[in-house]
Amino acid sequence: MTDNETQQLIGAIKSGKTFADLSPYEEMALKFHINPISIAAIRKQNNIIPQNFVKHSIRDFLTEIILKLLKTDDDGIIPLSKNNGENYIEMRILQEFENLVGEEHIESFKNEMQEILGKTLKKWLENDFFKQHVTQFEKRPPIWHISNHSKTFGCFLYYLKLTEDTASKIRFNYLRPEIDYNNKLLKVFQDIMISKGEKTDIKTKRSIEKFEKIIDDLNQFDNKLENLIKRNHKPNIDNGIKENLRPWQELQLLAINKVIKY
Repeated sequence: MTDNETQQLIGAIKSGKTFADLSPYEEMALKFHINPISIAAIRKQNNIIPQNFVKHSIRDFLTEIILKLLKTDDDGIIPLSKNNGENYIEMRILQEFENLVGEEHIESFKNEMQEILGKTLKKWLENDFFKQHVTQFEKRPPIWHISNHSKTFGCFLYYLKLTEDTASKIRFNYLRPEIDYNNKLLKVFQDIMISKGEKTDIKTKRSIEKFEKIIDDLNQFDNKLENLIKRNHKPNIDNGIKENLRPWQELQLLAINKVIKY
């Protein structure tokens, strides 16, 4: 961007538009050939708004993108991991921005995102998104973060696409491939240990312990999903989020132990 373009952009930002108005930000991004996150960075650098507000605005903007992706997804389920054959949520978010501003800006987008959020987009999605989403929607979140507590498995689920088959889809289409992937990695290191025998190095032994722990955690989560399926729970969207979320919370299938009170 030229100095003149930067000043024009700062003027547009000062006009009062916020990230709640997604279209104006997309228009500015297209006009000035930068990604929308850069707009937040410029706001921060020029002290146009407080840093906390910038962070809050970015989180709201990302929530809108995630909602859009889930609404257009066939089953309303998007994995957080890249190990089960479907494009994972971080990749889809980056694709959205690539479509908006071009591939050449993706790296700068990721760097600016990390600076504003204080961590990588991946870590924010895994650890922070659902907490702020639950708060934002006053404990009635339309996006559910299905996860075991070790975060070795996770997916986002759109509430309005919840069906009686959703638990089975998560179990067989997303969790089981994750288990298979980790079993393959475990076997690689087990084969190395067999070939080296007593000469097996510490790194290989630790890798075996690591993947055995991951697989154990995943199998425990698989058992919880099986228990949910055996309940033969039939969700009814008309009953509201609280009532439909209850069995998932009772079996500790959510990234947060207690989303709702009942």
